[in-house]
Amino acid sequence: MEQLKVILDTNIIISAYFKKQSNSARVLKLASKEKIKTFWNNKMRNELNIILRNIHARQSFYKSIDKIYNNKNKIIRTPRINLIKEDPSDNIFLGLAKATQADFVVSSDHHLLKFKEFDKTRILKPSQFINYYNKHF
Repeated sequence: MEQLKVILDTNIIISAYFKKQSNSARVLKLASKEKIKTFWNNKMRNELNIILRNIHARQSFYKSIDKIYNNKNKIIRTPRINLIKEDPSDNIFLGLAKATQADFVVSSDHHLLKFKEFDKTRILKPSQFINYYNKHF
């Protein structure tokens, strides 16, 4: 069976940092073990780096993230999406989903979750994604 293509909202990564036993951490572990294929772009990585610096994240965590954010999964061009007016930076994840034809966006952000689906990409909370993954893989 082909790997699921997944876009991880930065809030999943931050949640995994603080809550090692959370569903967000389980999702991140799937990504780090390459059980799912994750995609990213520079805007997303820059946002994450700023947050990780602000929370003084451990260097070991940066290294684990570098394994996920490798160049083979980097997306250079994404369509400009302008659906989320309340928090325009969330549109990054929708653009990545469209560019990669991702199966899922995993997020805890209500701006994204309210859509449930975008251009054939399902938008799920970490717990919903873990349930789906465990049921099908």
